[in-house]
Amino acid sequence: MERLFTFLLSGQLVVSHLTVMMLALLCGTVAIQCLSAGRIRRDIRVALFGVSITVADLVTFFETLWSSYPYLKGQIPWPATAVAALVTLITASVSAWLYLWPRRSIKTVILAGCALALGVSFSAFTILVSIVKPFVLAYDLSAVLSVMVLGSTLCGFAFWELGSVAATRPRLSASVLLALTLGVLPLGSMGSVLPFAEWMSVIRTPDSASFSPISVIVLSEFIAIVFLVCIASLLDIRVAIAQQREGDRIRHLADGTFEGLLICRGSEIIDANERIQEMTGLDLATLRHRDMLSLFVTPPSGQALCGGTTSPSGSFAPEQRDLLGPGQRRIPVEILSREMPYVDGRGAIVLAVRDITERKAAEEHIRYLALHDSLTSLPNRRGLEIVLTQVIESSRKAGCESAILGLDLDGFKAVNDTLGHHAGDILLREVAARFQGQLRDADYLARLGGDEFIIILRTIGSKNDPVQLAKRLIACLWKPFRLSGHDAYVGVSIGVAVCPRDGDNAQMLLKCADIAMYQAKLNGKGQVCEFAAGMDVDLRERHDLEVDLRRALTRNELTIHYQPLFDSAGKITAFEALARWPHPTRGMIPPDRFIPLAEETGLIIPLGEWVLRTACTVAAAWRPDISIAVNLSPI
Repeated sequence: MERLFTFLLSGQLVVSHLTVMMLALLCGTVAIQCLSAGRIRRDIRVALFGVSITVADLVTFFETLWSSYPYLKGQIPWPATAVAALVTLITASVSAWLYLWPRRSIKTVILAGCALALGVSFSAFTILVSIVKPFVLAYDLSAVLSVMVLGSTLCGFAFWELGSVAATRPRLSASVLLALTLGVLPLGSMGSVLPFAEWMSVIRTPDSASFSPISVIVLSEFIAIVFLVCIASLLDIRVAIAQQREGDRIRHLADGTFEGLLICRGSEIIDANERIQEMTGLDLATLRHRDMLSLFVTPPSGQALCGGTTSPSGSFAPEQRDLLGPGQRRIPVEILSREMPYVDGRGAIVLAVRDITERKAAEEHIRYLALHDSLTSLPNRRGLEIVLTQVIESSRKAGCESAILGLDLDGFKAVNDTLGHHAGDILLREVAARFQGQLRDADYLARLGGDEFIIILRTIGSKNDPVQLAKRLIACLWKPFRLSGHDAYVGVSIGVAVCPRDGDNAQMLLKCADIAMYQAKLNGKGQVCEFAAGMDVDLRERHDLEVDLRRALTRNELTIHYQPLFDSAGKITAFEALARWPHPTRGMIPPDRFIPLAEETGLIIPLGEWVLRTACTVAAAWRPDISIAVNLSPI
C-alpha cells in the first residue's frame, strides 16, 4: 500500500496524473451521454458505451504508462493491446446491459460496476505483463485489492447516480464518478507494481501470487465482488422493506379514499385502488387486462387522458361520464385527472373517479321541486312555460294546432273558509286527480297556484276537441267531494285558446286562455268559453273602469240623485238615494255598469258606506214627515 500511495502522491507525476484525470473526465462524459441517450435504441447505446469505455481505458493507461516510464514511450504491444481492448469492450457492454436492465436494483448496479472494473483492470495488467516479457512483475496484493474495490465502488455509484430519480444532475455526477474510475484503475494498477528492491524478498517464493497478474486480478475482483454484492444485498433488502412499507402505506392511503383511482398510460391500466374495484365489480388483475376506455359508456375526452383540462380559474375541470358497474349498471361519475411520475420514473395519468349518484339524485330532486307544485305534484308555472314553448315549436314545425285550457275553480274560497285550508289542500289534490283522469297520455296538466290550472293539448283533431274536453272536465266535478265528514261542491270555469290561431308564443296563449276563462265566469260560472277577438278589449276596458272607480271614490267624484216617492194621494213621503257616476271623460256611467263591478272588486263596501253617510246627512235637514231610502248591497 505504501508503494501505491507513494506513486499517487508523487510530486514529479502530478502533471501526468492531472492529464490522465482530464482525459478520463472527457471520455467518461462521452460514455455517459451515449448510455443515457433515451432516443437511441438500447443495443446501439450498449455498443457506443462499450466503444467509449474501451477508447478511454487505452488512452488513460498508455498516458499513465508513458508518463511513469518515459523510456517506454511509443511502445505498444499490439497483440496484448487487442486482447485487452476486446475484453474491455465485452465487460463494458455487459455493464451497460446490466444498467439498462428493466428490473434494476443496487445489486445489478454493483455487478455492472464490478464488470467494468474487471475489464479495465484486466486491460492494464495484461498490457503491463506483455511489455516486460520475458520478465515478470511483482504486485502488492493489498494495493491491487484496494484498487479493485475502489474502482468497482466508484463505477457502481456512477451507474446508480445516473439512474437515480432523486439526483439533481445525474449525468454530471455519473460522468465525474466514471472519470474517477477510469483514472483510478490505470493509476492504481501502475502504482501496485512492487519496486525492484523488494523483488528479492518475494522471489524466494517462486509460486507467490505476486508474480501472477491474472490470479491477482481474478482473486482481487472476486473478493471485491463478494464484498460489494453482500453490501448491495443488504441495501437491496433494506430498500425492498422500505419500499414495501411505503407501498403498503400508499396502498392503504389510496384504498381509504372515497374516489376510485386509476393509474394509466394512454388507455392501459397500470394500477387501481379498492374503491374503483368495488365500483366496477372487477378485481385488480382483471382491470389490468381491460382497456380503460371500455369502463365508461362514453369514453373520457383526449384532454382527460393527457392530464386533465383546466377551468378559467386555473383549477382542474371535472368531466361527467357514466361508469359501467356490476351487471352493466350505469353509475354517474365525475372524472378528474392529472399527470405525475409513477414508481418506475415514467409519467402516468392518475384518474380520480368520483361516484356522484347521490348528488345527481339531489340535483334531480331540486330540479323536480323547481318545476313542480309541492301540493299536487303537478308541473308549476316554470315547468309549464318550458313545455308550452316546446309544444308551440313542435306545432309550428308540424303545421298542426294545439290548445290551451285555463281553469279556475268556482266556490273554492267558500270551502277554504268553512272547512279550513287543510280541507282545501285535499280538495285541490282530488280535483287534480279527477282532471288527470279525463286527459290522454299526451296531454299536460299544470297548476299555476291557488285554484288555477292549465291543460295543454299537444295536438287537436278538430276545433271542437278542446270544448268537448272542457265539458267533460266540468261534468267530472258534479260529484261531491267528501272532506272532513262533509260534502263539498266546486265547479270550474274554463277558457280555451288555440295555437297558432290565438297566439304564437307562451305568454300570449296563456293570456288569451286567461281572458276567455274570466269571460266564462262573467257568463255565469261553470261555463266554457273560447277566446275571440275583442275579449281582451272588454277586459282592458273593465280594468280601466275599476281603476277609475277607485280614483272616483278617493276624490269624491260620485254624486247622489234623490228620487221622490209618492203616496196614493200624490203627496211626497220619501226620497230614494241613488248613486250616480259622472265620469269626466266617459260621461254619465249607468249603475248597472259600475255597481256589479264594485261588488266583484270589493269596492261596494266603501261605496255603500259613502252613500249611506251622505244621504243621512242630507236627510237630517228635511221635514220630519219625509224619510230617506238607501239601497245597500247584501255584501
